Amino acid sequence: MFNVTSSESSIFIKMVLLVLRPLIRMLLKQGMTYPAFIELVKASYVQVAEQNVAKAKVPTDSLISVQTGLNRKEVKRLRGINIDSELGAKFKQAGIGAQLVSSWLSQPALLDSNGQPKPLARVESADQNSSFEGLVRSVTKDVHPRSILDDWITRGFAQLDENDQVHLTQTAYVPSADQDEQLFFAQKNLSAHLNSVAHNLEAQPGQPVMFDRAVYYNTLSAESIEILHEWSRQASMKLLSDFNLKAQALAQDDQSEHTLFSAHLGVYLYRSDIDSIESPLEASQ
Repeated sequence: MFNVTSSESSIFIKMVLLVLRPLIRMLLKQGMTYPAFIELVKASYVQVAEQNVAKAKVPTDSLISVQTGLNRKEVKRLRGINIDSELGAKFKQAGIGAQLVSSWLSQPALLDSNGQPKPLARVESADQNSSFEGLVRSVTKDVHPRSILDDWITRGFAQLDENDQVHLTQTAYVPSADQDEQLFFAQKNLSAHLNSVAHNLEAQPGQPVMFDRAVYYNTLSAESIEILHEWSRQASMKLLSDFNLKAQALAQDDQSEHTLFSAHLGVYLYRSDIDSIESPLEASQ
C-alpha cells in the first residue's frame, strides 16, 4: 500500500502517521469530513508541486500531474483555486491583538524604566506622543481602537483608569475562546515548526539547518509535571520577551535593506499520560 522499500521510508511513513493522528483528531472535532480534507490535500499537493517545478522549468499541468499522481484534469481544476486568498483576511483579523501587544512591549517610548508597559492615553491629542488609539492605528486601520479596547477590558486584558489611560494588564497575548484567534496561532505555530523540520530534512551535508531541539521525560509524577509546567512557563515567557525586544531593535535597523526575512520562535510543553506514549524515551535532545 505504501510502497515501503527501505528502512528510511518506513521511518518517514511512521512520522507522517504520528503527525496525521492529532491533525485528524482536530478535523473530526471541527466537523471536517474526509472528502473535504482530501480536497484540501489535493489542492496543497498541486500548489507545492507547482512551486517546486517553477524553480527549474515551466510548471505545466503534465509536469505537476507526474509529481503529484493526480490526473491533468484535476490539476487544471485545482490550479484555479486560491485557497490562501480566501482565508487570509480572517486569519489577518485574528492576529491583530498579538501584533498590538508585541508593538507595545517592544517600543522603548512605551515602556517605563523597568521595561514594563506604560499606561497610554486612550485617544490621540496634540500634546500626547503615545496613545492607545495611535498604537492601534499603527498596526491596523480596519478595526476601530475602541472596539479592541472594549474587547480587552471584557477579557481582563486591559484596564481604563479615571484619567482615561489604558493599562496593559498582561505582558503576553493570550488567545480568547474565539476559535478564529485560536486557529490563527495554531496555523502560525504548526506551519512554522513543520517548515523548519522540512528544511532540515531537505538540507544537504554541510548546509545550515534550523535550530530544532527538545527534551523528553516519561517517568514524572503529576506533581513534578506541574512544577515543570510553571518553571517552563516563566522561563519561556522571559525568552520570548527578550526575543521580541531584540527582534524589534534589529527590525528598525533593517528597514533600509532590500531583502527582508521573517523569524518565528516558538516554545511549548506537551504533557501526556505515560500509557499513551508509544516508545519510552527518558531523555533526548
